[in-house]
Amino acid sequence: MRNNHIICLVLIIGVVLISCNQMKKIQNKNELRFVELNDPNLGKIPSGIIPEIFGPNLISTDKMEHSSAIFLPITGDIYFARKTGVNNTIFYSSLKNGKYTEPQIASFSGRFFDGAPAFSANGDRLYFGSRRPLQDTSSTQKDFDIWVVEKIAEGWSKPKNIGFPVNTDAMEISQCLTSDGTLYFSSNCPGGKGQFDIYMSKFVNGKFTEPENLGDNINSEYFETSPCVAPDGSFILFDSFGRKEGKGIYISQKDEKGNWSKAIFLGPEINVTGTERFTNFSPDGKYLFFNSMRVIEGNDSTQYGNGLGDIYWIDAKVIEELNPEPLG
Repeated sequence: MRNNHIICLVLIIGVVLISCNQMKKIQNKNELRFVELNDPNLGKIPSGIIPEIFGPNLISTDKMEHSSAIFLPITGDIYFARKTGVNNTIFYSSLKNGKYTEPQIASFSGRFFDGAPAFSANGDRLYFGSRRPLQDTSSTQKDFDIWVVEKIAEGWSKPKNIGFPVNTDAMEISQCLTSDGTLYFSSNCPGGKGQFDIYMSKFVNGKFTEPENLGDNINSEYFETSPCVAPDGSFILFDSFGRKEGKGIYISQKDEKGNWSKAIFLGPEINVTGTERFTNFSPDGKYLFFNSMRVIEGNDSTQYGNGLGDIYWIDAKVIEELNPEPLG
């Protein structure tokens, strides 16, 4: 059992190291500036393999946070989803004078069920899942589709459904994007291998291509959702529920031929309760974020850590001190 735990830790370390290297390449290429996450209101900076709660009483609260944290490059604004009544709503917190502000509802959210926000590599577009109707004149929510807003001078543009071939009559949810614009997402569309599968769609000449199922090493007869892919597409983290290995976050790597390795369960260092999901990296690759319904001992229903769902982070720099052999 201990050997399995060590393997899981090495995998986590490898993921973080690869992510750090890839994000540095992107930073140099695009000359982007990333904000240091050193505001005390974001909570204790992780100093080991034990995740720390992110933004206690600011980002993670007594309410249900229902996503990871994503970060707008350059400004460092934090976006995430939180349950509000019967819906999920996308919130954001801005960095002003070195401090993050009280989260506000994003201009494009708050009316319908919205969730799982994800930025394009340079932050000029934000993708999110939504049950909003296709027509402005309707107030009846539909199944989940993937929508996008674009950065404009006034903030964000009007939401646009990205349409076919990604969106179908089935549900399309929990998306992420790589540095070349490739979209990864989950869907229960006909022809899949399980109840929800992960697909990818390339962005070519301003349009998304016909989605491709990631295959048997990623997808199963159960639920696979919330992909988090390295900027260069070399590895993927995702959630799975129903497999005998356990519920929570898995990892798979892509070889030189473009084939995905058999997904491996990350184990109890990350998957404490089986509710861990929605992984994401900070723009500079220093931190890995995820959502968990774990309970913090001593906290009640009026506090974060009450089991409804909070955001956690791991410090990649400290893990790097273990000096493992990097994964190839």
